Amino acid sequence: YRKYSTVFKKLLKNVKLKENVKEIIGELSINNKIIFITARPDYSFDNAYEYTKEFLDKNNIHYDKIIANAYDKKQICEEENIDIFIDDSKDNCTNVSELNIKVLMFENYFNEDETKFKKVKNWEEILKEVNNARKITN
Repeated sequence: YRKYSTVFKKLLKNVKLKENVKEIIGELSINNKIIFITARPDYSFDNAYEYTKEFLDKNNIHYDKIIANAYDKKQICEEENIDIFIDDSKDNCTNVSELNIKVLMFENYFNEDETKFKKVKNWEEILKEVNNARKITN
């Protein structure tokens, strides 16, 4: 795993942020708690939590909490009382939806055949969906 770890870390350090992600997460953080739940494992990153924190801090992306090594996102969502979940994994979205949590699926090439969830293409669509969900529940 170490051989792949170095390559993987280099790739992720140079990843380009999605358009407006920083600004929209900042706006969402005004009325919402932002929790990053990542399945990134320690064996690939030495310390996945610190690696994720460093990336978010370097890019000035707001967060209230980071949870790494998160293999059971459904359990974490339940423990953290999550009410809106955003992911691109069909399995994660399916599992979390069993808790009646609103799921937004970020479109990706590997989930293009999935039709069960509301798909979003960008952070502007996420902002719109979160704001609409908040209007309905308030």
